[in-house]
Amino acid sequence: ELSETKSILKNGGRKSRAGSIVRRGSGSSAGRRGSTGNVGREEVSGNVGGTSDYAIKESTLEFLSIVFRLLKKPLILSLDDLQWADRLSLEMLQFLLCDRELENVMVVCSFRSNEVDEDHPFFKVMVDAENVRDRIHSTKDEGNRDIASVQRIDLYNLSPAIIGNFISDCIRKEPDEVATLTEVVYQKTMGNIFFVKHAIEELVRKNALYYDMMSFEWQWSVDKVQLSNFMSDDVVETIKGKLQE
Repeated sequence: ELSETKSILKNGGRKSRAGSIVRRGSGSSAGRRGSTGNVGREEVSGNVGGTSDYAIKESTLEFLSIVFRLLKKPLILSLDDLQWADRLSLEMLQFLLCDRELENVMVVCSFRSNEVDEDHPFFKVMVDAENVRDRIHSTKDEGNRDIASVQRIDLYNLSPAIIGNFISDCIRKEPDEVATLTEVVYQKTMGNIFFVKHAIEELVRKNALYYDMMSFEWQWSVDKVQLSNFMSDDVVETIKGKLQE
């Protein structure tokens, strides 16, 4: 494997199943492999250019392909908050997801569905990746490899019981001991774990929830109504305020 890797790096390309070194032609679209025939380095360099965006994507993909193939176990790449990703990052991601030669890796893309509509750039990346991989999902190449498809998983708000377990883990108490705190937090956040974390932070910041150095445990000394008053009705506005500070 090491000698093969050196050969690939030396030739500046990727080894095809037939053993030849191939690269994408500049005329093919992102994610679609060009002809695996006589695509020479000179032809690619002349059409693409060493400093173009395409050349950067191609080089990055070739590097990742070599790294992934040398791994003993599959690698999981987790990319969060893609609703805020810039154009070049999304283009690189699209280039990666639409490449059928890439193996030994799983890419997990997370985003806020309420911020990604049909006009959002990431929406196009999702659609293109699904179309490309779904077309070849049922096929196998000469190496008898299954081509993985794209799966969408919707994550909904958590239940009161799960929020209670989360809070109990945070302050190291049993779920029944934090029942009052859980009820108040859940009413404010409706089970959105992102908002739950910020609601807990707000209670700590306002000293409604505090760590007692005498008893070495987390405590709160106010009732349900007072706890609720310590938390803002609009958690989003609270987060915005923190960012402005």
